[in-house]
Amino acid sequence: MERSGWLAVGMAAALMRPVGAVTVEEAYATLLPRRRLFNPAVSTLPPAEQAALQEIFRLTDAATVERLEVWAPLLAEERTRDVAREYGEVIHRLEQVRCPEALESVRAHIVAALAAQRRMFARWQATGQPPDPAADERLQAASQRLLAAYHALLARYPDEPQENRDAFFDTLRAADVL
Repeated sequence: MERSGWLAVGMAAALMRPVGAVTVEEAYATLLPRRRLFNPAVSTLPPAEQAALQEIFRLTDAATVERLEVWAPLLAEERTRDVAREYGEVIHRLEQVRCPEALESVRAHIVAALAAQRRMFARWQATGQPPDPAADERLQAASQRLLAAYHALLARYPDEPQENRDAFFDTLRAADVL
């Protein structure tokens, strides 16, 4: 599916859900054909890195849910939610995760991606104009940062089982607005 198609899917999916009613499972079902979960039982990561990565992914999933929950009100031109504040809370919690040095770059890429998405949503909320995915530099930058996080994970953990490498992809793909 082309990149702008993902944005359209996200917008359409958001319109079908009541605000505040999206679970992580529903978000994944809306955005991806399947959700592959990180499996600590087969992981080669040291325990501290496993714990940090699971928390980073939990918060990344929270941002994905937040995105779907704000989409419908923005499309309806409702200004009842403070999108920048709500996204900012998830970003702040990500920044507070006790993160081993091995995962610092991964977290930094994800935080930068979510910050770019936050700016896009704030502008959308302020102007009432949804972004043009092909032209919006914030969305392009966010997508590139999530891809960089994925590649950093693959490079750092080359011996990680494929099921966990697939979970890396799914978590970061679901977080990508494009």
